Amino acid sequence: MQSDFGVVAVLLVIFGSFVLVIKHLLNTSTWKKLIEKNLLSDNAKLPVLPTAAMDRLSWAKWGIVLIAFGAALLILEIIPYRMSDALIIGVTSIFVGAAFIVSYFISARQTNKEE
Repeated sequence: MQSDFGVVAVLLVIFGSFVLVIKHLLNTSTWKKLIEKNLLSDNAKLPVLPTAAMDRLSWAKWGIVLIAFGAALLILEIIPYRMSDALIIGVTSIFVGAAFIVSYFISARQTNKEE
């Protein structure tokens, strides 16, 4: 019975991911067509057309987060003590949260420089 639930859950995740990707692609193409025909105001175009700086900051944010995640796992692996799963999840969450906070401040500083 439990293995049937696992199969159904995996199929739902795969199908749901497929639906979300298709929905995103359709929404993006619709927005681009509306922009090309000038049917949107300038304020509505802002979320669709990210600047190059915003794109760089997004990549930098996820790079910082992944480095923090890897550092947390590496530090926990180096420590010679046996740890519970809750401690591992907690320490990793703290590192990732700190990385998001650092990336926020970097993004804010970069945005202030551009203005």
